Amino acid sequence: MSTPMLYQSRNDAGMLKDEIHITTGLEFLHDVAIDTHFVARGRIIRVAQVIATNPACIGLGLE
Repeated sequence: MSTPMLYQSRNDAGMLKDEIHITTGLEFLHDVAIDTHFVARGRIIRVAQVIATNPACIGLGLE
């Protein structure tokens, strides 16, 4: 529902280039990347890579 939106990524992905797939979501939230099960699945690396490739974006991790 956000812009950008993560899809088809493993939980441990993000250390290498092209492991994170980003697309445009439904654009309900502009410039906010949301990732669920944030702490339990250790997804901080995924969100960090999204923010690195979209510097105007805010990363939001939901548990």
